[in-house]
Amino acid sequence: MGDRTERGPLPGDRPWLRQWREARQTLVRLGLVDEYRFFVYPAYSPGATWYGELETQQTLELIGSTAFESGAVALYYKPTAST
Repeated sequence: MGDRTERGPLPGDRPWLRQWREARQTLVRLGLVDEYRFFVYPAYSPGATWYGELETQQTLELIGSTAFESGAVALYYKPTAST
């Protein structure tokens, strides 16, 4: 039957999204992220977590936010120093 690469992508499969998630997690592990920007939309999505596979949690400090008329909110965080 072969592997998925031989058959091609499955409907709805987005390998680029998985690769981007892995790249982000690598940047976080290496301590190369100095600011996070999260955009929160008033919708429900049961999708995968973006940072769920990290071995440790990182403490973040909220440094700003912006609310939009659409209901979306932009949240800006920076990592705090480890103690």
